[in-house]
Amino acid sequence: MNETKPIVAVTRKIPDAGLKLFGDRYTVRVGNKVRGLPPREFLALVKDASAILALLTDKIDAKILDAAGKKLKIVANYAVGFDNIDLAAAKKRKITVTNTPAVLTEAVAEHAIALALGVARRLAESDQFLRGVPRLGAGAPFGSGAAGEDFRYRRTGTHRLARRGDCSPGFADESGLLRSG
Repeated sequence: MNETKPIVAVTRKIPDAGLKLFGDRYTVRVGNKVRGLPPREFLALVKDASAILALLTDKIDAKILDAAGKKLKIVANYAVGFDNIDLAAAKKRKITVTNTPAVLTEAVAEHAIALALGVARRLAESDQFLRGVPRLGAGAPFGSGAAGEDFRYRRTGTHRLARRGDCSPGFADESGLLRSG
C-alpha cells in the first residue's frame, strides 16, 4: 500500500531541533524567505497540508485555510497569541488552532524589573554622560543624585506584571525587590 505522508507546512525557517521533531513521519515543507513568502508562494506552500506551523507575522486567513484544503487539521502558531489567525474561519472549518502560551512570562517579568531598575538608577542618563553625549549646561548631569534612587526599600508591584502573578524571578525575590503591601 503506497500511502503518502501527511504534509506539514512550516511558513519560515525555525531551529533545526524543531524541524527534526517531525522525523520521517511527515513531509515537511519550509518557506525559504526570512520576511515571509509572497502570496502565491505561501498558497503553494500550504496546498494539501495537514498542518501549518505559522509565525506570528504570517496572516492565516480563510484564503490560506482554503488553499490548504480539506486535509488541514491544525494551525500551530509559533507565537504567544492568535492575532494573526482568523479563528472564526478556522472554527468554521473545524481546524484546531494552537499557540505557545506562557513562553515569555519569565522574560516579561525580568524586563519589567530591568526597566524599573534602569529608571530608578538613571541608567540611560548615565550612559549618555559617559559616552560624552552633549547636554545643556555643564558638568555632571545629576549632581549628588547620579546613582539614582535606592530600589531596595521601595515597594513595588512588579510581581503582578507577570502572567497572573505566577512568576517572580528568583533574583528579585532574593534581593527583596518584589515586596508588596
